[in-house]
Amino acid sequence: MTSNSASTSQQEHGSLWRVLAVALSATLVGSAVLAGFLLYPQLFGKPAAVTERDRRVLIMTGDFERWSPSLIIRNDKEQITKTRYGEHEVVVAYRYDELLDERRIYVQSELRLFPDSQAAAADFREQSSATLPFDRVTRQPKNDQFTWGDQSEFGELHQDGEMRGRYFHGRLRNRVYTVVIYGVNTEFSSEFAELLTQALDRAAVYQP
Repeated sequence: MTSNSASTSQQEHGSLWRVLAVALSATLVGSAVLAGFLLYPQLFGKPAAVTERDRRVLIMTGDFERWSPSLIIRNDKEQITKTRYGEHEVVVAYRYDELLDERRIYVQSELRLFPDSQAAAADFREQSSATLPFDRVTRQPKNDQFTWGDQSEFGELHQDGEMRGRYFHGRLRNRVYTVVIYGVNTEFSSEFAELLTQALDRAAVYQP
């Protein structure tokens, strides 16, 4: 009788531990799922509807039609997105990428709002060394031609000894603005600077 009682006690004790282990595992899995659910928007962003106010802060391919009469814009090549990362970070972005027979047209503009100036400054530094989406294209800074905000870099994109476009990235407080233009007419530097200034003025007061 003593042996049977001990065996029964051991079985009950083992069953209790198994129940506790299952409950603990379920709790950990539940916590992991909850954490993943909460962190997903922080890491990967949550798409948001693009408004007319969002569009107004972006430089788009159509803005260059007046300087490039032969430019034909394909709507299926345009992408406009708005993404929220948590409560205090928003990215509004435009991209146009078209490969023609012997020519590529690429227009990118982005406004990124961060929780604070420190985060924005770190992003600005990353933009300064970011890889361009072209082959054999180099940056030629021309900061004497245009400056903006707390930090900025403005310049030309050169390929095979010729200017093929322009680029800009700048920071004002907690917001960073980036523009990359390739394959469309940007020779009129004063007109391009005016276009950029108008977009940046809107970006400075933009509220998502």
